[in-house]
Amino acid sequence: DPIDGTVNYINRTPYYCVCIGLAVKRQAVLGVIYNPTTQEIFSGSTVTKTSTLNGVALSADCDETNHNNMIFVTEFGSDRTPAKTQVNLDMAKALLELHPRAIRMGGSAALNCMTVARGSCHAYVEYGPHPWDVCAAIPIVTQAGGHVIPADPDVDAQTDLLTCRGYIIATTPTLCQTLQSSIPQFKY
Repeated sequence: DPIDGTVNYINRTPYYCVCIGLAVKRQAVLGVIYNPTTQEIFSGSTVTKTSTLNGVALSADCDETNHNNMIFVTEFGSDRTPAKTQVNLDMAKALLELHPRAIRMGGSAALNCMTVARGSCHAYVEYGPHPWDVCAAIPIVTQAGGHVIPADPDVDAQTDLLTCRGYIIATTPTLCQTLQSSIPQFKY
């Protein structure tokens, strides 16, 4: 993705990045994400089993003992059809009902994923990202100890994760499952 967070870039909001991802047999295996405003380079590889930020190992560890201290990230994207608008409202309600400390929206799917990889938020949930928005992020998150699952439990993560357009990216499998069972389902 030459610019993830294009609307931010156009409006001079310093939350955008360049993403380069490699998928082999429908699995994201290598990713590099560069945030030019902060000079941060995130990288991850399922081959070398590494995930780094400017050469320092990343860890998705966050305290998850109390939902009241959790920070979630989501996005509503640009689709304003009635069905997508309703699912966005329902998702916001479902996330709020888990009583997190905060829900954030940054405007860049890849950088939102990096907040999980670096352990600064507990989960990122969104319907809408394209494969080029998440391909680079998936190996970085997973090699940092985070977890990525389809938002739709009927999607096969082994064959369709990159193309499902609905993601739950979280610090633990338990939180992934909690979110998957709490948020509304939406099919593209």
